[in-house]
Amino acid sequence: AADPEDDERLVARLDGSTLTISTADQRLDVVCRFDDLTVPAPDDDQTSTALVVARAWNQDFNALAVRVTGAGLGTGADAPLGVEGYACWLERPGMTDRQLTALLEAVLTEAPKLSAFWRENVADAEDEREFLRRQG
Repeated sequence: AADPEDDERLVARLDGSTLTISTADQRLDVVCRFDDLTVPAPDDDQTSTALVVARAWNQDFNALAVRVTGAGLGTGADAPLGVEGYACWLERPGMTDRQLTALLEAVLTEAPKLSAFWRENVADAEDEREFLRRQG
């Protein structure tokens, strides 16, 4: 759906996430926020796990990168922990519409995979923490 306040933005729902695609100043920006991956009051373990999972995803050189938001990261403020996938390209001289479309298709393909990757890896980390607590 087009954003009524911005004619250069599209907003879509994809596998439990909100995907925003915008173009401005020869840039293509894609941001994918996962509603179900937000932790309202994260503890240090949850923040640490989120950063480890984000790093694991990013090290696979996917088109859609991941950043962890909130939880006072870099701000000193207390905020919900969230996960955001993003991609940004500058349209280089000579870049064809086909090349730009291929990049966008790669991101759209990866967005649902990121959601699944996140759930699987966070669940594994939580199980491991629980196991270690029981071992005492």
